[in-house]
Amino acid sequence: MLNARNTTLALLVFFVTTTLFADARMLDGANIVNSGSTNTRGWQIKFRSDGNGVANAAGSEPSPFPARTFIAPSSLVVQFFRDVEAARVANPAGRGCMKSASFGTRLTVTYHGWTSPDLSCPGQSPLLAELAGDVDSLVNIAHPPSGLLRVHMPLEPHVAPSGKP
Repeated sequence: MLNARNTTLALLVFFVTTTLFADARMLDGANIVNSGSTNTRGWQIKFRSDGNGVANAAGSEPSPFPARTFIAPSSLVVQFFRDVEAARVANPAGRGCMKSASFGTRLTVTYHGWTSPDLSCPGQSPLLAELAGDVDSLVNIAHPPSGLLRVHMPLEPHVAPSGKP
């Protein structure tokens, strides 16, 4: 009698719990990072499968730019997560490209422990080209904070030139 009651109670708790949380969706997520360069500020976008994202400045210096939140259209959300999963599974090699030493940046996506090659140089891979297009669309929606870095130069004391050669 006691075992039947415990079993019934356990089943009741199970069904109530699964019914209450049946609508709860598991969210997936990815990070999109622009490394920045010597002269430009980097940024990152944290993006979730429900379409919500946050774009903020990256780097060690404090940013004058506040984080920005955004919501991407569902069609782009589905396309991005489909393309990033396909690229992760195939793991295509990227291709290096020439970049300025002062202004060259890297654009990568991290998803489930996998980091893409530099998407600003997708090479011949159609998978990386598709993913780069998705990232470009997200960047246009998110408007991540960027800009030139202010270079702090040490002040040198002004010394009047002497009259001697």
